Amino acid sequence: MIKIENLTKSYRTPVGRHYVFKDLNIEIPSGKSVAFIGRNGAGKSTLLRMIGGIDRPRQWKDHH
Repeated sequence: MIKIENLTKSYRTPVGRHYVFKDLNIEIPSGKSVAFIGRNGAGKSTLLRMIGGIDRPRQWKDHH
């Protein structure tokens, strides 16, 4: 199972902070397949990089 609680990822812009995710919660049961869909720039790749440990979020609880 992959369980993510309170995932927050943001970055600074010239006009303020931009949140990619704010307090995102996901639970994926073992053996299940999921698909992340959305428009360009919606954060799909960012989410997968954080789950894989390649990118770091501002805060989260990770239960693998």
